[in-house]
Amino acid sequence: MINKTCKRIAAYTLPLIALFLTGCATSFQQNNLTAIEEFPAVYTAKSVSVNLAFTGKLNGKPWTENDIHNATYLKIRCIKHLNDSKMFGDISSGNKNANLTLQIAIINEKIANPNEQFWTGLTLFIIPYKSIDTFRLGAVIVNNKTGQQEKFRLEESVAYYQQLLLAPLSLFKSHDKGLKQCRERLFDNLCMEIHDSGILK
Repeated sequence: MINKTCKRIAAYTLPLIALFLTGCATSFQQNNLTAIEEFPAVYTAKSVSVNLAFTGKLNGKPWTENDIHNATYLKIRCIKHLNDSKMFGDISSGNKNANLTLQIAIINEKIANPNEQFWTGLTLFIIPYKSIDTFRLGAVIVNNKTGQQEKFRLEESVAYYQQLLLAPLSLFKSHDKGLKQCRERLFDNLCMEIHDSGILK
């Protein structure tokens, strides 16, 4: 009987302990960009060649150890978003015969204080910790036939928190989910900006 009671207690307490040890972390969008629910219909789809560069910064200093990986990953995700919008024709990387060339540069500026994070862990997450990832996207799209050129600038941020009282939210608003939503908003809004510029006509 005692063993069964212990097992029941463990079944309830172990998940709570695991949640506690994750740092009770959660993330919130800064909502600089709106979520795009649907895209307008475009009947003159043009092919696009996509090039993307990524630069990471930590507290204002270069943080380049994952730049190549992030650039490759974000280019794949960007091409997927362009395809999903159904506003373009063939979308690829490095196609010299494409109707349009899209050059994208993304800078991720992370502001984080390791001393604050140390004290948060030392106090078992009673003292809150916060870091912010700001993504700045600059893009240029060129009509390779007419030379028409349009430029775009977009920005979105994700605030990451660690604090004991945020434990209930950590199951629903993880940092990975926050970063994913940030990326989606950047690329979806870029699609809309390109459409609104008139270069697809």
